[in-house]
Amino acid sequence: MSLRTPDQTPVTREELEVLKAELVLCKAEISSLKARVEVLESERGSDFELISSAPSASTAPASAPVAESLPSDRAEIAAEIGQWICKALRGQRRGLSGREKISLQSRLYLVFRDIQGRDHNPPLFFGTWRETKEVCSIGGQLGDSLFVGLPSKAEGRIVVQHARVTLPAELQQ
Repeated sequence: MSLRTPDQTPVTREELEVLKAELVLCKAEISSLKARVEVLESERGSDFELISSAPSASTAPASAPVAESLPSDRAEIAAEIGQWICKALRGQRRGLSGREKISLQSRLYLVFRDIQGRDHNPPLFFGTWRETKEVCSIGGQLGDSLFVGLPSKAEGRIVVQHARVTLPAELQQ
């Protein structure tokens, strides 16, 4: 069976791969925009009001509550970490990720590349270092694994947004 466009032109494997890549980028952009809106909503607090031409309240779905507020300096650091991860996934890792700028302990972990060198999109989500260590370490060696521990889901969403990967289900509201 071969795929065809609406005008019956055959779709090549290369064209299909391009479409898949574009879909991944679109999903990442949607996740990015959702995270940005969440940050804006959390910064503005309860006085934030969205005005749009969306369907009336009777047909529109209820909006999700803002889970937590995140100070702008932590949001900026999370964005920096995400950008570092994006570069690292492309083989352009340079220097520190920026995680050292956050003094709070990690409450969640995102694994973008495991110890076997497999990239994960969306990243794997773990609630403890013990679970994370099982996929990122062999005999105490981290190899080329790529992961980050973060204090909150809000930071996790920002990191994923700026890493340009798909948001894991555990970080969706």
